[in-house]
Amino acid sequence: MFKSLLWQISGVDANILGEIPAKWKRKYFRAGIGMFLIGILCMVSGGYTFWVIFGNAFFAIPFSLIWAWVLLNLYRLVLITVGNPHIPHAPRYRFPFGSFLFRTIFLLVLGLFVVKPIEMLVFSGLTKPYLEQHRATVLAQHAAKTAQFKEAKIQEIFAGGNTALERANENGYLMTRLEILHREFPAVWCLTLSLIWIFLWPFWSRVAWRRKSEYEILRGTIEKELVVREYLRFKELFVAHMLALTGRDDIWEERYKDMPFGNAPILRKEKDYMHPGSIYGWARIHATEGENGEGK
Repeated sequence: MFKSLLWQISGVDANILGEIPAKWKRKYFRAGIGMFLIGILCMVSGGYTFWVIFGNAFFAIPFSLIWAWVLLNLYRLVLITVGNPHIPHAPRYRFPFGSFLFRTIFLLVLGLFVVKPIEMLVFSGLTKPYLEQHRATVLAQHAAKTAQFKEAKIQEIFAGGNTALERANENGYLMTRLEILHREFPAVWCLTLSLIWIFLWPFWSRVAWRRKSEYEILRGTIEKELVVREYLRFKELFVAHMLALTGRDDIWEERYKDMPFGNAPILRKEKDYMHPGSIYGWARIHATEGENGEGK
């Protein structure tokens, strides 16, 4: 059950995995463990950020679960849409370097949103003295500004609302925490690189395995058969309808040898203007039909 769950969150089909050697099952199982760790990172990151901003631990738990679910599904979408080279796609639909680069940048940005709150949580004890000093500075600045007012009503407004203290704790100072962390502890980037590598590893593995993986080979064969079957079914229905409407069943012209993929065009003889797909061929067909109608 747990193994099937890991395969599912890693974007692979458990039924297809059941038909391949155990070596590849173990590899995709490890990829599923990586996705599970990413889910935990997303949950911790989202819950901690919510708690820091809103100060409510009760609502932070459901938010962390929803946040992890959304990010995992975004990641699964990236994995599932990695092109399968074993399906005879047209060349323009292959998996080019530009697509790989775009997906890597997207996951890198997504990973930074996940990793940075975790770093703030891990190093919260080290950054706490610097954050307290920052808060004291903010309070002192507001106190100095308040002392400049002479009217009693303005002083009462600032004293009663406790505005300075509220501003000193506004939104948990997320950006200030990050600034202190990067300024005082630059070695934190080592942790950042490690967590980002964990975040990107399932995607890079899926791209590296796509040509040699027996799972991808079998999946490509199944998907190719499905596409061809649906194409032939549509072609049969189309020809049947056109036969009923026009009385002809030869108006469907195949322009490629490997339809519906269209990678191997049919080369016609020079000056073959009368094939059914050309304008002359259509004119000949309609002229023949007109003559038959007049004869009747």
